[in-house]
Amino acid sequence: MTVALLEARDLCVTANGRDLVQAVSFSVAAGDRLAIIGPNGAGKTTLLRMLSGMLRPSCGEVKLGGRRLDGISAAERALHIAVVGQTDQPDPRLALIDYVE
Repeated sequence: MTVALLEARDLCVTANGRDLVQAVSFSVAAGDRLAIIGPNGAGKTTLLRMLSGMLRPSCGEVKLGGRRLDGISAAERALHIAVVGQTDQPDPRLALIDYVE
């Protein structure tokens, strides 16, 4: 059995008494592709923040290579996870691959 590269189990976030994300679970193995789609306000960005370690879930867990994300230092997470926001403005002198790396 192979270990998932990224795994989410029963993720949820509650803020100000409101559920922002509820019971999200999935796993991504090498070679898989995952699309997160939904209308504005559905919790896509909140979910991505949990998956990157920028936001601690109210319940559930995220695993990276079989290890709980909250047990991995920020420096080590940075070696494996990068977030490129939709409004980021990269330096136009950089090649896309250089920006993403």
